[in-house]
Order: sequence, then structure tokens, then C-alpha cells
Amino acid sequence: MDWLAEPDPRCDNPWLVRYLRATHTVRADLRALWPSVPGIHCEDYLQWCYSELAAQDPVWMLVDSRRGPRKTADRTSKMALHQIRPPN
Repeated sequence: MDWLAEPDPRCDNPWLVRYLRATHTVRADLRALWPSVPGIHCEDYLQWCYSELAAQDPVWMLVDSRRGPRKTADRTSKMALHQIRPPN
């Protein structure tokens, strides 16, 4: 579990952990919403993960518990995150 909570070594953002990167890779709905992860869509994807994914994915709750608290981004996301509900 600790390995999944480690930052993805291919990304500069320490909050894009291996589990979130893998989740993005296997889910076509997430890739359609945020095609450039890591990249320009990374922060928007992470904001969604830290606000919405926990309700959908109990494994993410376990992985996230291995991390320290994450500060909310200073800038407002371009997307209304509460309205984004990718299909399962």
C-alpha cells in the first residue's frame, strides 16, 4: 500500500501518486476528461480525485490515508468539480 501512495516518478507533482496515475491510465472516462495527466490537466484531475474519488473508490481512501494532508490549490479549477461524475 505504501508503494501506491508514493509520488509517480514520471511526474513533477508529488500529489500524483502511483495509484492515481494507474487509475487514470485504466479508466477511459478519466482520460477523456483529463487527457494530459501528467501535464496541463494534472491539477484539475487531482482536485477531482481528492474531492470525489474517495466516495467512489474505497481503495483510494486507504492509499490516501498513507499521505499527509493536501492543501487545496490556490487557484480555482476551470471545471465545476462537484458536477463531474465520470461513469463507473
